[in-house]
Amino acid sequence: MSVTAIISLQARPGQRELLLQAMAGPLAATRAHPVCSGVEMMIAVENSDELILVEQWPSVADHQNYINGVIAAGGLDALMPLLAGEIDTVHYTSHCPGE
Repeated sequence: MSVTAIISLQARPGQRELLLQAMAGPLAATRAHPVCSGVEMMIAVENSDELILVEQWPSVADHQNYINGVIAAGGLDALMPLLAGEIDTVHYTSHCPGE
């Protein structure tokens, strides 16, 4: 079972460009991770301070283990002052009725 992690972030007013710059390193590291099969960042059309990351992982445990390692290594420290709130993550699996 693969999972899609949807990670929501909200930049503080006036901090979006700095947040995007600060995310370059963590995004590159996530894309390079051997079990992550995809990462895409999207910016909301209606509110450009709202961002989401869409990541593909083999399991919730794989994603959580990766994120816990990133946090322990201080990999998100530069992002935190630029955020208006908490990072919100929800994991989804594909479900097609009738299959």
